[in-house]
Amino acid sequence: MSEWLFWEIKKMISLIKKNLAIVLLIIIAFASYMLTIIPSGSQYCFGGTCGLYFWGAHGHDAIWHLAIVAISFNHFPFVAPTFSGEILSSYNYFLDVLIYFLTKLGISATASYFKILPIVWFGLFSYLLLKLSEKIHKEKVFAFIFLFFVFFSGSFSFVITWIHDKTIWGSSGLLAMQSLLSLTNLQYAFSLVIITLILVVIKSPKPSLKNIIMLGFLVAINLALKFYAGIISGFIVLLYFALTFYKSKDILGFIKSLLFVGGFSLIVIFFFYGIGGQTNGGLPLVYSPFSTVYPIIEEPKLLYMKNITNAKYFLENSGRFSPRLVVINMFVLGLYIVFNFGTRMIGLIYLLNQALKRKIMQFDIIVFLTVVFSLVLSIFFIQRGVWWNTVQFSYYAFFLSNIFAAETIYLLIKKNKTIGAIITSVILLLTVPTSLDIIRTFGQPPGHVYLPKDEIVALDFLKKQPYGVVFSPLPTDKNRPSVRPLPIYSLGDSSYITAFSNKQSFIADEVQLQLVGIDYRERADMSRNWNCDVIRKANYLYELKQNPIGNKLNSCRRKFKKIYKNNLVTVYITN
Repeated sequence: MSEWLFWEIKKMISLIKKNLAIVLLIIIAFASYMLTIIPSGSQYCFGGTCGLYFWGAHGHDAIWHLAIVAISFNHFPFVAPTFSGEILSSYNYFLDVLIYFLTKLGISATASYFKILPIVWFGLFSYLLLKLSEKIHKEKVFAFIFLFFVFFSGSFSFVITWIHDKTIWGSSGLLAMQSLLSLTNLQYAFSLVIITLILVVIKSPKPSLKNIIMLGFLVAINLALKFYAGIISGFIVLLYFALTFYKSKDILGFIKSLLFVGGFSLIVIFFFYGIGGQTNGGLPLVYSPFSTVYPIIEEPKLLYMKNITNAKYFLENSGRFSPRLVVINMFVLGLYIVFNFGTRMIGLIYLLNQALKRKIMQFDIIVFLTVVFSLVLSIFFIQRGVWWNTVQFSYYAFFLSNIFAAETIYLLIKKNKTIGAIITSVILLLTVPTSLDIIRTFGQPPGHVYLPKDEIVALDFLKKQPYGVVFSPLPTDKNRPSVRPLPIYSLGDSSYITAFSNKQSFIADEVQLQLVGIDYRERADMSRNWNCDVIRKANYLYELKQNPIGNKLNSCRRKFKKIYKNNLVTVYITN
């Protein structure tokens, strides 16, 4: 046994020596990515302010998933965590189910979400990226470039902050989410693992029955993980089947393959998206061209262009076809694409080179058309509920375009090592400013928001009480503090009471209610203008010192009694 271990260690050391640059890159990437998630969900004290801290989007998005894990799966049908009396539907909760099962093994949801799953993700993702890289080119230089772009590619948003403030800091939040922020959306991060595995599979010249079944299964998993990922995965696989079976004229094989994929997908759609409750009707996507594009010249913090914006609206309202409007739209679209894709735009050189030489491969066609498809969805459609959410389709376009960017650099280096090395150095330097800003942002304590220590204690007390619905008035702008770090209650649209009390909320987290299509407006008005009617709809009242119940419930105070109080929170139980 000891001899075997000796030779295995020696083999590993030899492997690292041969691939030292790649190993170092992976280590740096691991540290950078873990910085964006592992510190969140832990207790700290900063300047005497103690509590559970969260950085970036984790202060809202991660807590929503913790709320689902805490309450939804304890009932069937699964219940909406922040809207009592409603079921959870039209939502991709697959990863939440996995975290829920881990809690049954004694692993806390916060440990799974912020510590364990990110490490598992990075290991799987890195391994599959290396497998994909090897299938494209076996040379180590390509693997290094490809991994670099996937891990650290960013937008040109730093150009905008440099124009406005002569700094690159603060640039990472201006445009669409970039590579290093992947773990701020854990579902998206895992969907990239599935898409990478799909790309590895479709590098095969002809699909076997095993691969067809696997592809159908992978598309279904991505649908369950993330709606956007399911659409993009399905498109990739559909193109692969269409192009492959077209060459062999095997129409029957094409139909059978579609049935496999469609069958798996329909099952997922039925269970995750098809069992609806009190949801708004209509398709999730609404045709609204350029709605996500024009903010780049309309927002003062971005490339504000007043004259072009005014001309655009004037020409649109004229009701006539205008060549000038077409030119304006193309100009703005160009800005949007170039600034969001950043140095990935160099991938066009590889595509043009392959097209001119008529050497473009089926794999390249599939990836390129998927990039275009992803962009079309994000540019021409908005989402019902939270309109700008279709920008998430573009995340997959960014990811896939890394392949062509790496191919271009590899092509340049092969043609002339010296010139290629110089051009590569410049491009790589222009690639990382957004990632540097992300590292700086997440590396600076304290976090954006925190759950105060007194609330942790109060919520832990509430968790031990019998199951019931909790009512806490939605905050108004006038009682929201402006100091940083922000206590979570000040956000107004948080699921934290449910997440940390294991109790369903009467109403909370309006943004997520919009996303799942629940018509919450009447109840939101009731929550902000509460009266004694609320007592009949909730089992517990959760009162914050900063958002007191006041005199509105004086006439029915006999119907509830105080069961807990500290410096920040008072908890009542209703009779």
